[in-house]
Amino acid sequence: MDEALWTALTEDAGISAIAGTAVYWSEYPQGAAVPAIVLNIVSGADQPTLRGTDQVWTYRVQIDCYAINRPEVRQLSRAVIDCLNGYRAGGILGAFIISQRDLSAEVDVTAHRYSMDFSIVYRG
Repeated sequence: MDEALWTALTEDAGISAIAGTAVYWSEYPQGAAVPAIVLNIVSGADQPTLRGTDQVWTYRVQIDCYAINRPEVRQLSRAVIDCLNGYRAGGILGAFIISQRDLSAEVDVTAHRYSMDFSIVYRG
């Protein structure tokens, strides 16, 4: 799922126009420029059946967008939503936004953060 989600985000034209390939797993690299995206798996489990696992996992992934100001962070967050909400490809059976939060955060400079949670259903 990690590679499929990263590929979806980095190959999307709308996201690339704003953040290039600045999509990171788990942590924002010290000294990295904004705008950028940071992905974190919050939870994940497969669906057991009486015959064993069905190899379909459901993940909750937090996606944080960082940018120097609020208009830019909202532009990036909307690009992520446009890319992922309803997305199906590369083993991802469906990606759906489930929550959003408007936050501020300190990165190397004062940055704005917009956080979203997505449900990612993946067969791998």
